[in-house]
Formats: sequence, structure tokens, C-alpha cells
Amino acid sequence: MSFASYVRKNSKRRFWTGTECPGQATAPPMDQNESSKREEAIPHRLPNPFNLRDLQAMLALCCHQGVPEGVLSDTGLKDYFMKLCGFKEKDFILANWQSMSIKEIKRIKRRVRDAHPWMVKYGLHRVMFPPGKKPLDSLETIEAIALEYRELTYIPQDVYRTAVGGVHVLRALDIGRVEIDDAPWYLGWACQAGLSADVIRELAGKCGGKWVPIDSWARCAAERGHIDVIDLLVVEFGFKVAHDSHRNSTNYSVFL
Repeated sequence: MSFASYVRKNSKRRFWTGTECPGQATAPPMDQNESSKREEAIPHRLPNPFNLRDLQAMLALCCHQGVPEGVLSDTGLKDYFMKLCGFKEKDFILANWQSMSIKEIKRIKRRVRDAHPWMVKYGLHRVMFPPGKKPLDSLETIEAIALEYRELTYIPQDVYRTAVGGVHVLRALDIGRVEIDDAPWYLGWACQAGLSADVIRELAGKCGGKWVPIDSWARCAAERGHIDVIDLLVVEFGFKVAHDSHRNSTNYSVFL
């Protein structure tokens, strides 16, 4: 299955529709000064490749222009990311795989592993790969790695990681496999991928009193331009927005 099909198949719903209003019935209006600081703190970019809906549109555009899905040397989509979204050559970690030496294979495997979403469970660092991917340890050549994880030749690693994390969350919710220890991490990836208010509320309800680093998730959402997610965290979960995250923000976490 190509990456475009993987994203499209597993994220048919649960996006922001543009008509949702977080906490519309009960939440107090946001302070004008706070709202202004929030607007200044969040980068704006259209389309936003960190949003699953926008990413689907970008992948579909590539296909409509006659570029087949899953082609290893997909320079068209890579150029699209670079010219429209400002990504650099270094963001495509397998783009120049043909010039890499076999001596670098350990470093390359580490970079590919780091390009996937992760969570900590029972004290262990667990990486989340798309279903059907061969384990990295079973791949003995750079060509085999590039063929198996070909999406990283034409999709920036941060975009890829966010998309895989968001799709993993949606798959887990659809099959009912979100454990209480997983919920805070899934909530973080939902915020990063710009998933809808109902997904974020559902995951928050599954946290079962767990400590959740809302400040970290909000910062990730802000860095990826998800204004609707920030609004939801401010209005319904009491997150406090600071203009300068390094000097003015408070490390604000909550028990959900």
C-alpha cells in the first residue's frame, strides 16, 4: 500500500470541519489580549502539510498530475514540499540514498527509526511503524531500506512522523485499542496532527486521571500551525498561552 493510500484509508473522518467551536455552550469568551498573543505565537501556512487533510490533498495533487503513487524517485512531490512549504534538502532523509555508503547503515537505520512517532510505555521507548513495514533490523542494504521506507525520499521526516502518528491514533480509536497508559501519548499525536475536537475530547476522557503534559502538546500543535487545537486546549482544558515560549510560558500540565 502506498503512503497516500495509507493516509487516505485510515483518516476518512475526524478532521476539523471549520464549523466546530470548542466549548461553545459553556466556555467563557477568550481574553482579547490572550487571543492576540496566541495569534502571534502560531505560524500560518497554507496548505499545512502537518494537517492530515491538507497532506491528503497534496498527495492527491501529485497523483492527479500524472505522478504514480509509491515511486522511489518522486521528485515532483519533493519539489512541491520544498517550494511551497519551505522544507530543505536535509529534511528528506533518504532522498540521496544512492550516494550513501554501506558504512553508514547503522546511522541511516537510526535516522529512519527516529522519523517515526514514539511513546513510552512501562518505561520502554516504543516506536510506532505503519502496518506491514519490514523491521529495520531485517534490512541489510541501504537500497532495501530506501525501498521499504521510500516515503522518506520525498516526504519531510517531520511531516511523515506527524502523519503516521495521527493515523496510528485514528486506527487505535477505530478498533477500540487505547489503553489508559497510551492515551496521554495518543493525545499528543492527535494535537500534532491537527485531529478534530471530538478525537481530542475522546482521548482526554480516556486518560483516567493520568498526568498529561498539555504544555508540550500545545507547543507541538502551535509549531505545526493548528490554531483550532490551541483554541480547544485554552477554552476547555485551561492551557495558558504565552507569547515567548522560552521566557514567558509556564510549564502547565493537568490531570485529565
